Amino acid sequence: MPILFYGDTHRNWKPLVEAVLEHRPEHVVLLGDLELDAPIREKAAPVLAAGARLWWVHGNHDTHSEEMWSFLFEDFPDGSLSGRAVRMECRGGALTVAGLGGNFKERAWYPKADGATARWNSPEVFLAQHGRGQRLRGGLPLCHRDTIFPSYCAAMAGLRADVLATHEAPTSVSGGKGFCALDDLAHALGARLAIHGHHHDTYDGVTRDGIPVRGLNGNEVFLLEPGELG
Repeated sequence: MPILFYGDTHRNWKPLVEAVLEHRPEHVVLLGDLELDAPIREKAAPVLAAGARLWWVHGNHDTHSEEMWSFLFEDFPDGSLSGRAVRMECRGGALTVAGLGGNFKERAWYPKADGATARWNSPEVFLAQHGRGQRLRGGLPLCHRDTIFPSYCAAMAGLRADVLATHEAPTSVSGGKGFCALDDLAHALGARLAIHGHHHDTYDGVTRDGIPVRGLNGNEVFLLEPGELG
């Protein structure tokens, strides 16, 4: 059975639920921008009831309020794929999927070119340089809960995965809107496919070194069988 990837949700769960009931995937990966108005376990109840394992990476629209952040990160932290690689067993085989949520921000790190320097290399550096007034739960302020720091990519570089699932885009996306740091991460992982949301753009492309990329539109369903990757 396939792994089902779902483009930016934006509170529209109907296409996902319909696809899950039709295709019965064993794993579902959400590519961010859920914009939750209730806990994710409640919103995704039909998906979970169908027996699918639910995974997610967060997008820039998932930290607009503390409540929205809590509905995702605190309600279902075990579903976060960001920063790790998970072996997803299916009846037709298995694929290892790594995830990275969030977005690059010009005021923090904006690696559109090789060697782009970061203002803060890690959340620890950021916290050491700033006061406690805006912290959320003693950690990063809400405005940086979706920020990608260089340390996040560095920590993943030693992992191995068949697929890299992100909210942000590698350089394959049109208009120069992608980031070479994600090309480099896909290469470091040994990925055979990168898949992303964020831009609401359905396309097939490649990274700078030829790794296939699939971009998903909002609410778009993409099914991947373990045997489909070369």
